[in-house]
Amino acid sequence: MKTRINLYLDEFKPKTQPVSLGQTVLLWVLLLVVLVSMTWLNSLETKSLDQQTLLVRENLANEQGIQKELQVQVAKRRIDPDLELQVEQLSADLALKQELSKRLSGNSFANGGFSELMQELADIDEPQLWLNAIDIRGQALQLRGLTLSADIVPRWIGRFSQHPSLGNKSFHSMLIERDQEQTDLLHFQLSSELELDELNVAPTFEELN
Repeated sequence: MKTRINLYLDEFKPKTQPVSLGQTVLLWVLLLVVLVSMTWLNSLETKSLDQQTLLVRENLANEQGIQKELQVQVAKRRIDPDLELQVEQLSADLALKQELSKRLSGNSFANGGFSELMQELADIDEPQLWLNAIDIRGQALQLRGLTLSADIVPRWIGRFSQHPSLGNKSFHSMLIERDQEQTDLLHFQLSSELELDELNVAPTFEELN
């Protein structure tokens, strides 16, 4: 006859501790706090991202506005006509004096009186007037150039008396006409007592480029 002895008594079995209502509530509160915290952090990140996006868009809009304003200013910008004329005058005067200096220093003129005449023309600096052509045939002299006002030409001629070679010249013909393209410019031509076209003498010097 076999005898069984149960050594696994109830007192040795693990006992389950029932969860109290307070612990359950505390657990749910903790979970709720965690969820709320995660939602709040996510909301902060989203809000920060939205603010950054809005800031970028505002900066972009400002830059686009500045760009359009600059484009309008560039489109409306025009060269100052007075400044443009001054630049043209200075360029013409400089070209004249450089050409005269080159020819005088290179002894391009056999006639000493002609050299003196050219030097005197280069020395007379009249604002708003510049020469672009000088013709000399014998004793005949013709001057052509540009000016901004017809009154400047007689004033310029009046200064010839201060120079020996030019002071001996007498001009009997003066033509002035307005430029067809640049209406604020006047072309003038001065001729001495002998018209160049009536002479059979070749010009000593014609165009000043």
